[in-house]
Amino acid sequence: MRATRYDAVIFDLFGTLVDSFSAAEVERVVREMAQTVDVDTDAFVRVWERMMPDRALGRVASIAENVALIARQLGGTPEAARVEAAAALRTGMARRGLVPRPDACRTLEALRAQGLKTALISDCSPEVPAIWRETPLAPLMDVAILSCEVHLRKPDPRIYALAVERLAVPPHRCLYVGD
Repeated sequence: MRATRYDAVIFDLFGTLVDSFSAAEVERVVREMAQTVDVDTDAFVRVWERMMPDRALGRVASIAENVALIARQLGGTPEAARVEAAAALRTGMARRGLVPRPDACRTLEALRAQGLKTALISDCSPEVPAIWRETPLAPLMDVAILSCEVHLRKPDPRIYALAVERLAVPPHRCLYVGD
């Protein structure tokens, strides 16, 4: 019998299980996205940053949709292939960034070996769910709550309640680990 006061551990993703994206890398990629769809780079960066809550809450269905929307707002009329190429830049950045920290998988495996359930709550935009299931972390999670899929963001208590509900564990029996 396990001697612990917890039945589940809920993790944040960025800054906890994987490193956060560097500001320099994010800016470089967003600028390259703007150049790909041939719109004013500085204006694109400003609108992209302003629309972060829309991406994190799933108000835009995809990165390509967000790129096209911003380009049109800035007077551009990019071809679909350019929009997809710009979106692929962001997806590539996410793929490079969703690499577990050295001890992350080992920690999750140890928790599961002790009979604890594991969950993820992450504020993220649509490129993350598109590649999440390919990561080594995905099979180590019983539940993954991605903000853009559930239309909730931290610190909204409903996102935590959703994780607890899907885990089928009382809240007081869950431990949260975040940066």
